[in-house]
Order: sequence, then C-alpha cells, then structure tokens
Amino acid sequence: MKHYYIKIALILLFIFFWACEKKDPVNAVAKEQQSIPDQEMWNFEVKVTNRGLLEAHLRSGHMVFYSDEKNPQSILNQGVLVDFYDKNGKRASTLTADSGMFNEKTQDVKAFRNVIVESDSGVTLFTEAIEYDQKREKIFTDLDVLITTDNGDSLWGHGFESDPQMNHWQITKLRGVAHKGVDMSQDFSKPRKKEKTDSVQVDSVGLEPQFISPDSSVLNDES
Repeated sequence: MKHYYIKIALILLFIFFWACEKKDPVNAVAKEQQSIPDQEMWNFEVKVTNRGLLEAHLRSGHMVFYSDEKNPQSILNQGVLVDFYDKNGKRASTLTADSGMFNEKTQDVKAFRNVIVESDSGVTLFTEAIEYDQKREKIFTDLDVLITTDNGDSLWGHGFESDPQMNHWQITKLRGVAHKGVDMSQDFSKPRKKEKTDSVQVDSVGLEPQFISPDSSVLNDES
C-alpha cells in the first residue's frame, strides 16, 4: 500500500511539472531550439517601421536568439515593453509583460504573463498573453480579457482584437459589464496603477456597454 501511494504521488508530481512547462511558452520554445543560443543581449531594443514610419519600439532587459531556419526567435525573458505609435509618429499605447518573443523575420511580437496594454486615450487591457501581428497591424488574444476605461467602467470577456493604438477594438465573447462603483471579484480584474514612461526610456452586470466609443465594438457570440 505504501508503494502504491508513492507511485500515485510521483504520477501527480509528473503531471504538475508537465502542466507548468506547457503553460510557459518562452521556456518551451527555448527547449525546442538548441541549448546554447546564437546571440545574447542585455538591454535589447528594436524599432519596427513601415514605409519609413515608426510603428513600434520594443525593449527588454535580456534577449537570447536562436537562428532556427524555420522559426527564428528572440526570447525576451526579463520584461517586455512596447510603445505603439500612430501615423503621426506620436505614442498612442504601451504594452508591458513579464516575458515574450520577437520574430525578426516577420517583426511579430508575443507577450506573456501579466500583460497590460494601456492607451493614451484611457482604455486599458489586461490579459495573460497577447500577440502583435505587424503585417496585419493587429494585437489579439484568445484568452480571458478585462477592459477598463478612465470613466471607471469595466468589461470582461474571452477573445480580443484591436489595432495597436486601441482605437478600434472588439471583445469576441462578452461576459459582462461592470459600471463605476461595482466591485469585481476576479483577481486579474484589479488593475495596477503604473506611471507612464517616456518612449525613449528603457454581480450586478448588464450587457449594455453604453460607454463604448463608436470606434469600438463588442461581439457577443454566446447569444
């Protein structure tokens, strides 16, 4: 009987570590690549441009690069900071995350864990992973999201897509709207205040989102 419990404990321990590893895409990619990176850089930064116009400025405390022919990746494992710019060259939004990946071939960015996208217009997105598609000029996720406004209102749902400037955005599956003064119980729905950094420095719920701007929309697929 003692050996039986030990065996069960080992199986559960294996499942636990397998699940944790599966949820860590940065480490998973590193293990798929060769063990020794081709390049390593501290205070990494890169500027993404389109037709000579600055679209995004990406920075991270540490980067390791694997030059795989099919899937070259720069792994960002000491924080991610991305400033997105409008057509006039003015910063319009800022993305922060714990870690991420940058594809030098496509100029795409993936960000993971504690992801916050804050627009200068007062709209803020909270989620656990998001992707920036440079060719489509879109940021998107298929995970749970929370949107807050500077009016104190909040929306949460599943799935999100927007332009990087957060001017035209959609929540794919709306779960609810909490207006100012409503206490939300979800842990990830408690936004953390942070100072805006200069770009050169490294439930009582109603489904009536009346405060959404005309440029934004919510798609409720659950109806």
